[in-house]
Amino acid sequence: MPIFYLDTLLKGEWFADPEGEEFSSDDVAIAQAKAGMIEYVGHQMARGQLSDRAEKIVRTEDGSEIARLSFEPIVNVSRGTDRNALARQRGETASAQAR
Repeated sequence: MPIFYLDTLLKGEWFADPEGEEFSSDDVAIAQAKAGMIEYVGHQMARGQLSDRAEKIVRTEDGSEIARLSFEPIVNVSRGTDRNALARQRGETASAQAR
């Protein structure tokens, strides 16, 4: 089975996977990297320590990069939202929303 390396890039610092892992295919290695990224982001969010950017890089034994998974936290804030428009989106009437 081929060996893949799941490196991590956090806040500009590279953390190389020194040993690698055997996976049956590129797709399985990428799925494992995705699961690891989701787990990392979840733990960081739970602690209120989410980094600015995180990346997981999947490499083959010969060092070829086959995938790069990126996470960037984005927060959108809308001000002055029309409550009636929100109610219409939810299929409610304005009077039902006021209750």
